[in-house]
Amino acid sequence: MLHYSQPSCQIKNDAMNRYAIALVLLPNSALAEVSDKIASQPSLWVSGALLSSILAVSIRWSSWLNLAGLPLVALLFYSAWNTLNQPYIGPAIIEEQGLPYVFALYGSAVLTGLGLLLGNYLNKLKRRNAQQETPALNQE
Repeated sequence: MLHYSQPSCQIKNDAMNRYAIALVLLPNSALAEVSDKIASQPSLWVSGALLSSILAVSIRWSSWLNLAGLPLVALLFYSAWNTLNQPYIGPAIIEEQGLPYVFALYGSAVLTGLGLLLGNYLNKLKRRNAQQETPALNQE
């Protein structure tokens, strides 16, 4: 019967442990990713849809809320444009996330703008229905 001082699997584990320790302790450069510091694509779409529905309902209720909605939509478009046109962040976002992120960024602003337009359309319909019902009440 052959008797070895260390089994072969123990030798392999020791070598792998030394290799893992060497990898951890070797100096290397760390690159910071941009993707973990910006909003994700699903969160952009959800926030755009949520703001769109809030604007549509609120502007349907009162057209004066356009005073809050228009600057909000303009701010969203400006922030999307500004984010992508910064000299270091914009190219890094496009490199890491690709064109779908650009579409999501501008798409959330477009969704919010569509909510603003939908709210104005619903407000116009509400006023038109109110004008059509008013003469019928006065004739009775």
